[in-house]
Amino acid sequence: MNMSTKKRKDVIIVVLMIMVVVMGIAYSALSSSLRVEGTSNIASDFNVRITNIAFKAGSSKDATDVSTSGVGSTTASFKTNLKKPGSYAVYDVTVENKGNLNAVLNDLVLNQPSDSKFSLTTSGITESSKLPSSDTVTFQVKIEWLSSADTIPEEDITFSVNLDYGQDSN
Repeated sequence: MNMSTKKRKDVIIVVLMIMVVVMGIAYSALSSSLRVEGTSNIASDFNVRITNIAFKAGSSKDATDVSTSGVGSTTASFKTNLKKPGSYAVYDVTVENKGNLNAVLNDLVLNQPSDSKFSLTTSGITESSKLPSSDTVTFQVKIEWLSSADTIPEEDITFSVNLDYGQDSN
């Protein structure tokens, strides 16, 4: 065998070996797959509730508490004995976020008689108020028999405050 034929064979062998290595690497890269397995558990708890409703005798005028309800829910109801026009009753309402998600007050609905003899107001809370997880807020509800009223209601009147909380997205 002459030298040029031997060189040619050596070159062909080296080229074939390089091609085999490149093909092996390409096959390995194209046929590999990544498999990811796992389990995800979401443990979220949204739990906003009224935890206390207290009549404030010292902050009320010519009024006595008849009954309240709503602890454990998001609606506080009040029956109050207002003795005469100008009388008013004040209540402290405590709301607690017992869940692990932050909350925001989406809507605050005051339910009262449609006539203008009475006024139902709140202070210490507004729509869009935030209530972080494990936090509480206490606000006041004032029920007033307006001094301008000239007639006495013929039946018991129930007032209520409905709190519509939702999850705080911020």
